Amino acid sequence: MDLKRNERFFKQNDVLRLLGGGLLIVGLIWFWIGRTAASYYGPCVMVPVGLILFLVTSARHVPESEIRGNIQKALANFHENAQGSPDMKSRVLSTPAPYCAESFVFDQEAHAFRRGKDAKLLSDVYQATAICFTQDLLLVHGATVDLSNGAVKTDMQKLLWTDLEGATMIPYENKINLTNKKNAVATARGAWLELQNSDGTIAYRAAVPDDMDGEVVCQQINKWIEKINKREIGLE
Repeated sequence: MDLKRNERFFKQNDVLRLLGGGLLIVGLIWFWIGRTAASYYGPCVMVPVGLILFLVTSARHVPESEIRGNIQKALANFHENAQGSPDMKSRVLSTPAPYCAESFVFDQEAHAFRRGKDAKLLSDVYQATAICFTQDLLLVHGATVDLSNGAVKTDMQKLLWTDLEGATMIPYENKINLTNKKNAVATARGAWLELQNSDGTIAYRAAVPDDMDGEVVCQQINKWIEKINKREIGLE
């Protein structure tokens, strides 16, 4: 991935590009429907200025699709090995089904933020997590992509059911400063899915969308832990 283009994406402001396109379109419409001298001289200025402005800014423009493509390329091995080694794949249960989540990170790990398509917020740190159930343990595979330096960190954990206390969804709202606009503040919303050890420490924390899928997998994990605990003390 081109780190300079990643940096440019988070710093670029599309105002001049939109302005150039607007001048070009308005000038052409004015020339087409106009019947006065102004409808000739006005477009003669607006059309070339708008065209030059649009072409220059477009030449340096980095589309959101390129950034998302970089992320998916960086996660290629993650998607291939989400369930671990071949022998581990054979142990993964189909029910409950594996849970996969991907989300941009909006805490102190990230340093660049901007709005993308549909006004959705993006950051320069992206996390993917796969959680798979087996009879004796919870398999957690995580990967974090840092677009600012190109680093991809992976983490594979095999968490024994007997060592886990529970799973919780923790929604958050963080105020962030948009990198491509001066003094622009936005509110990033999402959730952390936390797995707690029996000693109270955090076994794993994953950035996930704040939706029902995360709530459901937490309920499934907690039910499984309860089931294992009952079996351990002979109640099942």
